[in-house]
Amino acid sequence: MISNEHFAPETAQVQGNTKVREPIRFIIKDAVQGNATVREPIRFIIKDAVQGNTKVREPIRFIIKDAVQDNTKVREPIRFIIKDAVQGNATVREPIRFIIKDAVQGNAKVREPIRFIIKDAVQGNTKVREPLDLL
Repeated sequence: MISNEHFAPETAQVQGNTKVREPIRFIIKDAVQGNATVREPIRFIIKDAVQGNTKVREPIRFIIKDAVQDNTKVREPIRFIIKDAVQGNATVREPIRFIIKDAVQGNAKVREPIRFIIKDAVQGNTKVREPLDLL
């Protein structure tokens, strides 16, 4: 159900020389696509969430894009571990939380909440001290 593209370096949540002192909130698309029926929450966990020269003092939670696609029926929670959530020279002092835009598209029925976190949330030489709400 998950292809190798989810394990590509492009899945980095935070990269470059980045300092994050406040939660960052995003809304991402294409969480569930295709002909999918989801009756239970889908939760994901990130593998290698921190790498490089990084200090993390609070939990980081992520959910991935295109977690469920094609003609799929999901009746139980699905748990995954994804890599490269945080990379580069990053300092993270607060949780980073993400929300998905267009989490359901195509011919999909969703009866329970779906929570996701997506790639490339923060990159470059960036200092973030306030929440970011991106649509």
